[in-house]
Amino acid sequence: MPDLPGFQIKLTDDQTRELIKRIDDDYSHAIEAHTVRIATWAGYYRRWANLTDLPKMGDEKEPNFRVRLVQAQILVKIAKELDSLLGEEAEVIAEPVGPEDHKIVGKVGKYVTWRLISDMNIVVPLSVFDFRRVLFGRTHAYLPWEIDRYRTPKGWQIYRQGPVFQPIAPDDIILPPIAAAQCIHDFPYAIRRYRDKPTAMVRGEEYGLYQNVKKNLVDIQRFAESADEISDDEVVARQKAEAEGVIYDTAGSGRARGTIEIHEWYSTVDWGGQEREVVVRYLPDKKLIVGVQDLMSLYPTKRRRIPIVEGALIRDGSYWSMGFGKMLSDIEDELSVNHQLFTKAGQFSVGPVIFARPMTGFNRQTSKIEPYQVNWTEDPSGVTQIKFQFDPQYSVLKDQMCRAEAERLTGQTDQSVGRSIDRPNAPRTATGQVALLEEGNIRASYDVRMLREDMRGILKHIWELECDLNSERTFFRVTEEDAGGLFRVSRGGSEMMPDEFAGRYDFDIKFATSRWSREAHKDRMLTFYQLALGNPLLATNPNALWWITNELAKALGFPNFHQIVPKPPDMGEAKHPREEWTLALQAEDLAVHPSDDDQAHLLDHYRRIEDEKQAQNPDVGAIRLMLDHIAEQQQQLCHKQMMQQLMTSFVQDISKNDSQTGGLNLSGGTPMSIQQLQENMGSMFGPQEDTQNAIK
Repeated sequence: MPDLPGFQIKLTDDQTRELIKRIDDDYSHAIEAHTVRIATWAGYYRRWANLTDLPKMGDEKEPNFRVRLVQAQILVKIAKELDSLLGEEAEVIAEPVGPEDHKIVGKVGKYVTWRLISDMNIVVPLSVFDFRRVLFGRTHAYLPWEIDRYRTPKGWQIYRQGPVFQPIAPDDIILPPIAAAQCIHDFPYAIRRYRDKPTAMVRGEEYGLYQNVKKNLVDIQRFAESADEISDDEVVARQKAEAEGVIYDTAGSGRARGTIEIHEWYSTVDWGGQEREVVVRYLPDKKLIVGVQDLMSLYPTKRRRIPIVEGALIRDGSYWSMGFGKMLSDIEDELSVNHQLFTKAGQFSVGPVIFARPMTGFNRQTSKIEPYQVNWTEDPSGVTQIKFQFDPQYSVLKDQMCRAEAERLTGQTDQSVGRSIDRPNAPRTATGQVALLEEGNIRASYDVRMLREDMRGILKHIWELECDLNSERTFFRVTEEDAGGLFRVSRGGSEMMPDEFAGRYDFDIKFATSRWSREAHKDRMLTFYQLALGNPLLATNPNALWWITNELAKALGFPNFHQIVPKPPDMGEAKHPREEWTLALQAEDLAVHPSDDDQAHLLDHYRRIEDEKQAQNPDVGAIRLMLDHIAEQQQQLCHKQMMQQLMTSFVQDISKNDSQTGGLNLSGGTPMSIQQLQENMGSMFGPQEDTQNAIK
């Protein structure tokens, strides 16, 4: 049992009696509706576990195969949802609420991702949570702050502290029958049933979780040794035990389990004219209260303080919404009946019906025709064999109709689960198949969207626990690449400081990229790479080519390309005059670029300097930086003009030469760019130093 910080409330005798009566009354009020619902859910679980009842007398030899439609649909559903939620590249995204919370929003998102997946190991419990959500339509989980201690020679040491995610079995969450409730916080009370060992309760009393345990320890141990591990009203738990092959003795012997049942009751009490939200831990077998805590003292800043999170498959305005068990039960029954009819028809086609006169001597004791068997008779003509024409068309069409109905309900078609479609009127072209898949995904994506909303509530609850109860520096694993320069990373991770748990955030899940989406992205990247190589804007830019190649390597499954081939140095890019003025206002260094339009830059710089001089408080530093930059821009402009004049004169001189003098014959007015002239000069005068000397 996890430990919760906080102090125990000491009750008077009158308060104790009143509280015991109220908890018993609430349990009695809710247990009837709870038992009816759980009995229905037990039937759904029997379908999932493929538990079949014994056949009726006389039907022992009849076909009784059950088509596992519920089981198959749930397996596919859970696999798809967990792959989207916690698969490759999935992460938690933090969204700031307050104006100052954006400063560490990236760090908070990475921290909650680590807490959820690595620290809490939520994959397995979340699978159980989602399974019950899909099968029953509604599921719950206990999500408190846990301090996990272990004993050493030096005493008790803390192994881990943080949130813990524990799915609650359907039998163990008891709520009153309230039609208007939409979430667990809308109920006037909630009861969570769990079991604990007496030794753990003694230790919990030392940490402030329980009270009245040590002085009643003998009675508590006696009840723990004689109590059933599964109560009579835990119907789903008994179906689960049957599916696992566990047999519980209900005759009274061998019932010692070593744990005792505890009811954790959440509600509001009025003591002395003051309402208080409390959690009470109560032993119903002994009529003993072993814990009373104020939820406000446990979670001072949380708006909703019950540490129970929930999920629903469908939001239709009802709290106990339907799941796949209810949706598919009648279809599974129809498929099973159809399959049994198909089997029986096949048996008739293989094993014919025979009629014979009593006087033929045919062995009337033979009830089944066996191969290689001789049946002697005095009158073979008196034995008649009736042949049945086997036509499977009816059963095949009936099967297709039932499965089509299931697909309409769940959105999981044959194509979406990787099966070849068997519908005779289905589209056979690639375009038609893709269109059918996309339309089917609309229905299936609704369930995933609801799961995403449930996960947002779970993530916000986890962060609120961190804000209330985490007062220490917490190390979490994150790589420098994942940090993206947003926060400091050292020794393979970073640290969340206590003051960083004060922000308010909403959270969202970035879904993982599916295998087919990755393949499609790979094809797009290959196409883009081929087009980029032929684009002169990219072919002459080493940084752009490196970025495209790095992204292509990631898409192809080689994420370490950047370690093998480092990014080339930045060659710099031309800036707009407006950007240069902004840098000057920020006291940043300015540099001219060879591709600048010097005349346009100078005109813009002059205008901005004049405007700044007219301001009430001119920025002298920015003006000084811009004047220095203007001098460099003018110098570059002069060099370009001199080079242009030199090249013009050079072209004119070359064009006058003819082939006899060894010159270049450019008569006829063939144009030549400056770059081409520089290349020609380099070939004529040799290295760059010789070229510069020749120009001088």
